Amino acid sequence: MRLLDAWKPASGGPLNIYVHIPFCTQRCSFCNLFLIPVNAEASQDFIGAYVNRLTDDIAFAATAVAPTAVTSVYFGGGTPSMLSLSLMESIFGALRTAFPTWQDAEPCVECGPETIDKSYLQGLRSFGVERISIGVQSLRPAALRHMARRYTADDVERIIADTQDLKMEINADLIYGLPETTTDDFLEDLLRLIELGVDNVSIYPLAVREKTRYQNLPSAHLRKYEMWRLADQVLAARDFVRETYVRYRRKASKTTYRQQKLEFAGVPTLGLGSGARSYAPRLDYAQEYVVSGRASKGIIADYIGSTPDTRTYVGFRFSDGEIARRAVILGLLAGGVNLPRLRADTSSEIWEEFSSAFDELQGNELIDSCGETVFLTTRGRQYSDIAVSRFESLEVLSSRSEFHVR
Repeated sequence: MRLLDAWKPASGGPLNIYVHIPFCTQRCSFCNLFLIPVNAEASQDFIGAYVNRLTDDIAFAATAVAPTAVTSVYFGGGTPSMLSLSLMESIFGALRTAFPTWQDAEPCVECGPETIDKSYLQGLRSFGVERISIGVQSLRPAALRHMARRYTADDVERIIADTQDLKMEINADLIYGLPETTTDDFLEDLLRLIELGVDNVSIYPLAVREKTRYQNLPSAHLRKYEMWRLADQVLAARDFVRETYVRYRRKASKTTYRQQKLEFAGVPTLGLGSGARSYAPRLDYAQEYVVSGRASKGIIADYIGSTPDTRTYVGFRFSDGEIARRAVILGLLAGGVNLPRLRADTSSEIWEEFSSAFDELQGNELIDSCGETVFLTTRGRQYSDIAVSRFESLEVLSSRSEFHVR
C-alpha cells in the first residue's frame, strides 16, 4: 500500500501530528524506545541533517493529507529539548507552512529536566508552545541514579517554577514500581508534584522490557495494581480529574494532553521523523523498531538519505473487525463505549464475541453501564490492561508473542 493512499480517508477531517526526535543524552535503565544517545555538540552535523530531512518530510506530508484542522502537535523522543532553539524554530516554521490550521493545536514538547533552562522555555514560548511535558519518573536520588537519570529534584522544582512564571502548563510523568523505591516513596513524590502546582500528572507502572538494563527484574503485577489504586485516590482527593487510565488533569487546568485523548477518540495521528509511529485510518506503521544503538543509528541514517515514498515501513493493516476491536479498547480506556453505535458498526459474529466479553467483565465488576454506554468501573480501571485484552484478536495476540526487538 502506498502511503498517500493510506492517508486519503483522513483528508477533510481532524488530524494529530507527532514529531519524533530520536536523540537522548543517555539511555535510561527502563527505556527501550527508538533513540540513540548522543553528545549534542559533537553530533551537530548529524542532528542538523536529521532536522533538514524532517522539515522536508513535513512538506511532503502536506501533499498526502489535507485535514480540516490539526488538532494536536506533540514532540516526543528521545529528548526533543536536546535540539537547539534554532533547529526547533526550523521545525515549527515547516509545520506552519505545511499545515496552516495547526495554530490552535496546543503544541506540546517533551523536555528533559537536565536539558532546559528558563531561556530555552522562553524560546519555545515564542514558537507558540504553551505546554511542556517532563519525565520526572522519581524525585528520589537513589532511584534517579539507578535509572541513570542526570538531574535532581531541585532541577524539577526549578523547571516547574519557570513554566509557571512564563504562564506555560506542565505535565509530569511518574513511574511506580521502580527499584530503590517503596509505595510510600512513590506517593510522597506524587504529593510533592501536586504541591508544586503541576497541571497534569501521568502515572505509569514500571514496564519490564527486553533489551533494557531492567529486563531481568521480576514483574511485580500485584504491587503495581495496588499502587495505582492508592495514587488514584490521592489524585481524586486533590481535585484531579482522571482523563485516561494513566493521565490526570487538575480541575482548574485549562488544557490537557490532547493528543492521547483524541487518539482514543479515533482521530488519526501522522507520525513524522525516524521512529515515529503513524496511525492512519486503516494502517498503523513505522520504520523498523529497534533498541540496539548501532542498528538505530543505521536506520536514522537511512531516514536522512531517503524520502517517505522510498522508505520501507512495517505495520499492521486493520480489517473491519480489527477496527471494531480498536474502537472498543480505546473507548473503554477513554471513558466509555456506546453500545448501539458499536452494534451498528460490527458484524454479527464479532458482536457475539463482544457481548460475551461484556457479560464476563460485568460479572467480574470490571465494567458497568449507564443508559446505552458501558464503561470501566474503578476496579476495571485498576485492572484495565486485563479488561481490554479481552477484546484483542488471536492475530494480534500471536503477533505480540512472536515479536522480539533487536
